[in-house]
Amino acid sequence: MLVLSEMVMSSSCSVEPTWVVRLACALGIVLALFERSRSNKGQVIDAAMIDGVAYLSTFVTSRVKLWKTGPRGTNWIDGGAPFYNTYYTADGKCIALGAIEPQFYNAALKGLGFNKEERKELMSIQNDTTTWPGTKARFAELFKTKTRDEWLKVHR
Repeated sequence: MLVLSEMVMSSSCSVEPTWVVRLACALGIVLALFERSRSNKGQVIDAAMIDGVAYLSTFVTSRVKLWKTGPRGTNWIDGGAPFYNTYYTADGKCIALGAIEPQFYNAALKGLGFNKEERKELMSIQNDTTTWPGTKARFAELFKTKTRDEWLKVHR
């Protein structure tokens, strides 16, 4: 579970990563169906959380030095970055924002209603961790102005 704790956002609307087991199970089902189509024999699917964690932890642990430089909630992938976080919407639901690359961050900023000059400024400080708390607060305020469905229409 220690590895999973590195993958969970620190914001209050993050969810536990039970998708690890679901992903392993779905892959097992697909492979069992493939084998059945070839051999006409059934298969036993063994999907344990530890297997999924062991596989996925290679990604997380290989990037800890790059993405984790401070306490939880202050780094790129744990809810510290405003451009890679979850936010509450006007209807109390959550929306995830994952805009690490400049072109996606610019599109997200445009969707949030920032004008060209504001986007230019925010993009110039995207990786400045000292600005993240203020930017996150601005994003949180903006996301609360519309329902999740309204935001999904904006960002399609």
